[in-house]
Amino acid sequence: MSAERARSFRTGIRMACLLVACILSTQCLPAVSETLLTEGIEYYKSEQFAKARQYFEYILKKEPACWQAQYELANTLMKMNELPEAKQQYLGCLKISPDPQIARSCGQMIAY
Repeated sequence: MSAERARSFRTGIRMACLLVACILSTQCLPAVSETLLTEGIEYYKSEQFAKARQYFEYILKKEPACWQAQYELANTLMKMNELPEAKQQYLGCLKISPDPQIARSCGQMIAY
């Protein structure tokens, strides 16, 4: 195998490994879930909290490790004055969120 071909092969292997890591991580949402998350956030912003809740709960049924949906669901439940359930969602998000700012926010809301 030529040096150039070996280098190309190694690059392909690295790209495949990155793709697998991305798929396994909670930051790479499939396009459908990302679209649903965006729609849920739009419902949240327009204060249609019951509808937003449905979207976030649906995503979590399909992808339980989706910290973004769990965080948004927790925020939605806070707006709906369902504090014990919101705190449970923040706790769950705190366990799986790779984002330090989100983790800090979850910790603050749990202490609230």
